[in-house]
Amino acid sequence: YAAEVLRQIGLEVVEAEPDAAPSGEFDVIVTEGSVAEVPQAWLSALATGGRLGVVERSGAAGHARIYLSTDDGIGARTAFDAAPPWLDGFGRKPVFAF
Repeated sequence: YAAEVLRQIGLEVVEAEPDAAPSGEFDVIVTEGSVAEVPQAWLSALATGGRLGVVERSGAAGHARIYLSTDDGIGARTAFDAAPPWLDGFGRKPVFAF
């Protein structure tokens, strides 16, 4: 839904598959679901001053986090709690624990 709204207001939308890193540098990256961990490729794709909005979660609920790329590195802050559905291919991998 969000991708279509962004297209309608004239912004370029790039959609990436779980196993493919987006090419180029981006000012804004927004996801429409949860991930267990933010892929390093997404952080590397941020232009200086760019932001990534994503929900990271390990259970039923997670935290919306805003990442900011600067000349000194990447920082993050938690914005709010959220529980959107998992993005396909980005959920926690099941592990055996005894």
